[in-house]
Amino acid sequence: MSTTRNYILLTTILLCSILSLTTAQTDTTFIIGYINKDTVLNKLVETKEAEQILRTKRLEYETEYNRMESEYNEKVHHYIENNRTMSEPIRMARQTEITEQEKRMVLYKNMYYEDLEKTRNTLYSTINNRIQEAIIQIAKEKKLTIVFDQQTPLYCSENCIDITYYVIKKLGIK
Repeated sequence: MSTTRNYILLTTILLCSILSLTTAQTDTTFIIGYINKDTVLNKLVETKEAEQILRTKRLEYETEYNRMESEYNEKVHHYIENNRTMSEPIRMARQTEITEQEKRMVLYKNMYYEDLEKTRNTLYSTINNRIQEAIIQIAKEKKLTIVFDQQTPLYCSENCIDITYYVIKKLGIK
C-alpha cells in the first residue's frame, strides 16, 4: 500500500510539475480541483443499498460456512473420541472424510469471497460511473485542468477548488 501511495504521490508531483511548466510557457491558467469521494459515496442512497445487498449476501454465505464448520467439528470430535476403537479401514475413511471436508470449506470460502468481490465491483461500478460523470461535468463547467480524489488537502491556493459540494449537488443528493 505504501508503495502505491508513493507511486501516486510521485506521479502527481511529476504531473503537476509538467503542467505548471506548460502553463508558464503558454500563459494559460492551471486550475486544480479535488473531491472527497468518500463523502459523496456516503451520501448516495445507492451506496447504502449496495452495502445492504452485500451484508445480506455475506450473512447467507457465513451461515452456510458456519453450518459446514459445525459439521466438520462434529466429524473431528467423533473421530477423536472413537479413533482407538475403529478398525483401520474405517479410521482411514474418516480421515479422508475430514480432509475432504476441510478442502470443501476452503474452496467454499474462496468462492464466496470471490462472489462477494464480484458483486461489490458490479454494484460500485454503476455508482462510480455516475460520480465520474458528475466530476467530468463539474470539471468542464469550472474549467479545471485536473481533479484529484483528496480527503484532506494540506494546502490549497485560489487556483485549487474543492468540488465535493458541486458533485453532491449535481447528483441531486440532499
